[in-house]
Amino acid sequence: MAPGRGSRKKPAAERRPAVPERSAAAARRRGYQRRSKWQPIGLRVAVVAGLVVGVLLLANAAGLLRPSAGVVMPDLGRGHVPEGSAITYDSVPPTSGSHYAAKVAPWGSYTARIEDPVVVHNLEHGGIAIAYDGIDEATVKQLDGLLTTFPRSRYGNRVKLVIHPDDRLAAGEIVLTAWARMDRLAGYDEARIRAFYEAHLDRCCESVP
Repeated sequence: MAPGRGSRKKPAAERRPAVPERSAAAARRRGYQRRSKWQPIGLRVAVVAGLVVGVLLLANAAGLLRPSAGVVMPDLGRGHVPEGSAITYDSVPPTSGSHYAAKVAPWGSYTARIEDPVVVHNLEHGGIAIAYDGIDEATVKQLDGLLTTFPRSRYGNRVKLVIHPDDRLAAGEIVLTAWARMDRLAGYDEARIRAFYEAHLDRCCESVP
């Protein structure tokens, strides 16, 4: 006897058993666990990235990321002492330390070396010193020309440069100093001098002309 219509086999899709609700819940839990596993890593990456950005911003504000910002020197403090006091510095020329309380060199170019405690006071006022030895007259004139072409201080509208010879340096050497910064040049390099000047102008330590 031929099978009746009621005995016809159901399609495979109709015979597939339903997925229990607990299996679906387990799948959702596994998905949540996978997401939770990566969340702490993402948080740590975000924190580290934020710290890196913060450090870079601070370094840039301090001038450390600018070209030719110079070598960081030890900060020997800002003690003020009477003129004529004996002072020991840790570099030639010095970049920080005790200095004469009441003596500052007017910004400009000089034909004789300025005393270290005076130059250091200029650095404390946010200026830059350029010392040199054994360069020709044409190069001296190039240095002097910076007094009219470099950016002016926001305090007093002056180019805050002190330019002077220093026979303690090597012949032909030009040394740039700012507070706790130094850059030694083997010869005249206006781009490098400008970069140093712009990086450190008015960045230490007293807001004065």
